[in-house]
Amino acid sequence: MKYSLILLPLLLFATSYASDLDLTLPIYHLQIDSVYLKKLYRNPWIEEYFPAVFFYDSTEYRCEVRFRGGTARTLPKKSWAIRFDNNDNIFQAKKINLNAEYQDRSLMRNHIAMRLFQHSGYPAPNTEYVKQLV
Repeated sequence: MKYSLILLPLLLFATSYASDLDLTLPIYHLQIDSVYLKKLYRNPWIEEYFPAVFFYDSTEYRCEVRFRGGTARTLPKKSWAIRFDNNDNIFQAKKINLNAEYQDRSLMRNHIAMRLFQHSGYPAPNTEYVKQLV
């Protein structure tokens, strides 16, 4: 009974706090020719980049992609390494990683770890959640 009394105010606070936030996720679309995608799936360990197009809103960015990660390449949901020609994109970076976080059921471990490193003054990349369309 004690726990339910404590959780109720926390739940009410979280609900009211969340209603003030924009909780929508950015949606990215990655388009790659089926010939290149088949090559990647045939050999997920290949380090070669293949041409692709990265879409965000109504803007498209030419890029090159490959699978990335250690064990992630053996899992059904893949992580991607994306390389742009220059920093003229929404990320203002030449390279980004889209991590599948397939084995992290909480979907929070990597994000929280990177924020903790940044808060502690260590170099760490920025992270954000995105929605994957299947």
